[in-house]
Amino acid sequence: MAESLVKRLSDLIKIYVKTDSEIEDYLPLIEILRSTTHSKLKISPHEVYFGSRMNLGDSFALNNTSKLTSDQCSYFEWLQHRLKDIHQAVTENLTENKQEMKAEYDKRNKVKEPTFKIGDKVLLESKRVKPGSDCVLTQRPFSGPYFVSDVIAGNGIGEAYKLIHVHNGRSIKSLVSGDRLKLYEADKRGELSGRLPGVQAPSEVKPAKDRNDGFEPAVKILRQRMNDNKREYLVQFKDNSCWWCFDVTPALLQQYRLKQANRRRRK
Repeated sequence: MAESLVKRLSDLIKIYVKTDSEIEDYLPLIEILRSTTHSKLKISPHEVYFGSRMNLGDSFALNNTSKLTSDQCSYFEWLQHRLKDIHQAVTENLTENKQEMKAEYDKRNKVKEPTFKIGDKVLLESKRVKPGSDCVLTQRPFSGPYFVSDVIAGNGIGEAYKLIHVHNGRSIKSLVSGDRLKLYEADKRGELSGRLPGVQAPSEVKPAKDRNDGFEPAVKILRQRMNDNKREYLVQFKDNSCWWCFDVTPALLQQYRLKQANRRRRK
C-alpha cells in the first residue's frame, strides 16, 4: 500500500507541479490520495490509520485541552473498537489477497507441490557464479547429485529439505526449498539405451543371493578415506569381513550418507 501511494504521489507531482518550489502549494490537493479506497484491501489508507474516513471539507483545529467529558470518553472507546475491527479486516484482506496472488501465480507457472522424500537423489539449482571462476558462460545451472537427508515442514509452512552430497558426504547447512530441486535421472539412462534401436541393453546384474561367484554380499559401509586422490570405502560383508573398495552399490552409498546426516543432526 505504501509503495503504491508513493508512486501515485510522485506521478501526480510531475503532472500538477511545474517546479520544486511549488510542491508545498499542491500537497493539500494531492493529500486526497489518502482517502482513495485501495483496490485490494477495500479501504483507504486514512481510514486504516485514523479509524474514520477523511473529512474533505474545511479543516478545523481543536483547541480545547481540558479533560475529556463522558461523551468524549464514549467516543474514544467506540474509536478503539472501530480501529480494532478495521485492522482485523485489513489483516484478513491481506491474507485473502496473498492467497489469490499465490493461486494465480501457481496457475500461470504450472506450479506443483514438491514430492521429494528422504533418500531421493536430486540436483540443486545454483545460478551463482563464484568470484574468480573461469566458468561464466559455461556455468552449469545445477550441481550435485545430493541425497535428501531430511524433510522439514510446519503448520502453514511449505516443505524444506536438508541435503548431503552423494560423492563427498558434505551437508548443505541451510534448508533448501523444493523449487530449487529436481530428480537426478542419470541412473535411468540404461533404461533409455535398451529402448533405442541398434543399442545393446546393459546386462542384468543378478542379486548376490542368486549368484554363485564365491563373493559374500555387502552389508554396510563403515567409513571412507582418500587414497591416491580416489575415495574408497571400508565395506563390511555378510561373513563379517571388511575390505576397502573403490566402488560400492548405490543402495549401500545411500544408506551410508543418510546415517552420516543423522549423526550430524544429533550433535
